[in-house]
Amino acid sequence: MYNCPNMSRRDHSYNWKGCFVIFACEVGERVAYYAVSSTLTVYLTTVLQETVAEAARNYNNWAGTTFLTSFIGAFIADAFLDRCWTIVWSMITTFLRLLFKVRKYRCVAED
Repeated sequence: MYNCPNMSRRDHSYNWKGCFVIFACEVGERVAYYAVSSTLTVYLTTVLQETVAEAARNYNNWAGTTFLTSFIGAFIADAFLDRCWTIVWSMITTFLRLLFKVRKYRCVAED
């Protein structure tokens, strides 16, 4: 057979440190998703003055797009790119987007 180590043994971690990074990113992504989804309808109805039906339609469009983009990203990562580098670059771009948003909100708050 193959000379593969027994991955079910618990005396060696077999590089499980990367799993904790991915798990932390997934937890952060879920927290951000539920934070936005919980306030999106309120924002649409109060600030943008949409009716409840329009707000519900826009919320459903946003939720569907959010779930669809993860499938598209998974297909691109599996078919064309290396999965490891896809994870690294997506984490870097997500972090940079968060930094720019925080910087933007600080500038708006100071005005």
